Amino acid sequence: MAVLTLDDRVSDDVAAVTRTSNDWRARNGIAALAAAAALVHAAMAPPHIADGAVLGWSFVVAAWLQLGVAVFAVTKPSARVWQATIALHVVLIGAWAVSRTAGLPFGPHAGEAESMTIVDLTTVGLEAAATIGALALLTVRPTGRLLFPIVPVLAVVAASVAVGSPDARDHHATGGAGDEHAHGDEVASPTHEKLVALGFGEFMNGHPHGHVEVVLDAASQAALDEQLAVTREVAAAYPTVQDALDAGYIPAGPYVPGLGYHLISFSGADQLNPDGVFTESELRHPLGLMYAGSEPGSQLGGLMYYAATDVEPTGFVGRNDGWHFHEDLCAVWDGPSVTFPFGPDFGATKMQCDGVGGTLMDSQWMVHVWTVPGYDDMAEHGGVFAEMHPRFACSDGTFHMLDFEDWGDNTNVCTTQQSGEPAI
Repeated sequence: MAVLTLDDRVSDDVAAVTRTSNDWRARNGIAALAAAAALVHAAMAPPHIADGAVLGWSFVVAAWLQLGVAVFAVTKPSARVWQATIALHVVLIGAWAVSRTAGLPFGPHAGEAESMTIVDLTTVGLEAAATIGALALLTVRPTGRLLFPIVPVLAVVAASVAVGSPDARDHHATGGAGDEHAHGDEVASPTHEKLVALGFGEFMNGHPHGHVEVVLDAASQAALDEQLAVTREVAAAYPTVQDALDAGYIPAGPYVPGLGYHLISFSGADQLNPDGVFTESELRHPLGLMYAGSEPGSQLGGLMYYAATDVEPTGFVGRNDGWHFHEDLCAVWDGPSVTFPFGPDFGATKMQCDGVGGTLMDSQWMVHVWTVPGYDDMAEHGGVFAEMHPRFACSDGTFHMLDFEDWGDNTNVCTTQQSGEPAI
């Protein structure tokens, strides 16, 4: 009768792990999970780098390490690879857990717990699945192998949903739950409360998200001040609607309280900012100008910049620039010119848009900048990058608008169909 020694049993276990590791389904399953998590980390690295270098580059490092795991899972499967997979993802999941409970001990939001989104929950789910899969391979659990044929498909779908979700688009402007206030509507001040009573809090600009005002370090603040100085120089060139029209800007929809009268220009690539990082030339060529009325002499109140990026752009220095986007805009094209007869704030239906000969479309990223003298006192209303301006009201001193159904033939959507100052 043969007697198995300890060495024999160890050799059998190693052989079993080796056989399991060499199963293509197992290798591809682990690789897909790790690569999908790496994809999300890589996609979210730029907005995190804008928040803080250490935090942002940790996303880059995590993405490369997860890609390394994926490569070795396919090309060099072994017990050491599965051990490394487990170790890496335990660390990453642990860091995520700390960031959502006590807050990370470093970065621009040190000690502040961040809110959970579909992006980070999906990523943690992928990492947890990779960890469980690697543990199953180490312990030679045959039941774990049954799921691996469908894992690559599920991993790709999960990563795609996370990166394409509104949470990914809004992440750059989202901080801890205790710091958020939508468009400044929760700012506790008598002036703001009066504005809300006049209707200022009844509408939103595009897809709203938590707007966070953070104190920048001295170097970042100095760099931001330089950028904002350029925007003031730009504003000085277009003091009235007529000045903008003379320079080639075209109307882009009716006057809307809170947003003003938009004129836009597609005169060059600088207006579209395809990489989401401002050069001086791009700062000097905003896509839009926002005026206090639609008459030729109406005064400029702010600038609107655009970024043709998939995720929220880096934009201005720091993280106070809250970018937004619009869905179901009704665009009416006349050669190179375009207007939006139903305004930007409420998505038009296909029937409504067809009725004016338009096309439904989604925008990419936009940010408003309030640096024009006389319109730059925004401390109580969301700061220099707030999405709404309280001085863009209606002639009766309120912010009340026509019913959406009636907008198509109007150049001003106030109930009075004239712009004015708020009655405070």
